Amino acid sequence: APFRMTTIDPTTDAVTATADENADTAPGAIGKFLAALVDWLTSTDHKKIGRLFIGAGPLGAVATAVVNVLISLDRAGIAGVDADALPPLMDAQRVGLVFATLLPLAVGLCLAVVPMQLGARALAFPRLAASGFWMWASGLILAVVALSNNGGGLGGDSDAVDLFLGAHGLMALRLLAAGASIVVSVLTTRAPGMTMRRVPFFSMSALVTGLGIVLVMPVLIGTLTFLFVDHRNG
Repeated sequence: APFRMTTIDPTTDAVTATADENADTAPGAIGKFLAALVDWLTSTDHKKIGRLFIGAGPLGAVATAVVNVLISLDRAGIAGVDADALPPLMDAQRVGLVFATLLPLAVGLCLAVVPMQLGARALAFPRLAASGFWMWASGLILAVVALSNNGGGLGGDSDAVDLFLGAHGLMALRLLAAGASIVVSVLTTRAPGMTMRRVPFFSMSALVTGLGIVLVMPVLIGTLTFLFVDHRNG
């Protein structure tokens, strides 16, 4: 039982309570808004981290839909997209569907729901999960910047292609951090008396998903590193 509590930050509840008090005592509406914003951006509460991921998913879906409409209009001959811009649009479609929509929704749902199903008072390694969100957001922004500058798999700008590979590596690190947090939560933060046989089905599926992420992401990061070195040095 003592080992189960070592993966939970003991100051998580205190930090959240202090942030809430600051939000209540901040002068004026603007002060309260800024205090609440800082609380959300720096929170280690698993529900808030999960909501950040889940909230970003629909935004990625809308952006991906816009890219799909542009590609469809070009194929139908209605809108003429420049030949150099078409490969980055195809890459943006794949990045948007996988890294900006599906994965944030799946990981965010796991982070928000799993601790509540396990009866845990907090997520294992909450700061690791929170840093995973910011690594994902930074990697996604860098990927968009790279695609905007003719990067991507068939990009013509060498520096932008390197940036595109580095952005994918950053997003892969984010998945590794979130997956590790989910796995350790299921294995070590269960309520007393809850054996693995009593773990709810969703939490068990989150455990399997997290294990898959932990096993696959290091391979992806290694492959991206090899591609980066090969492209950089020929």
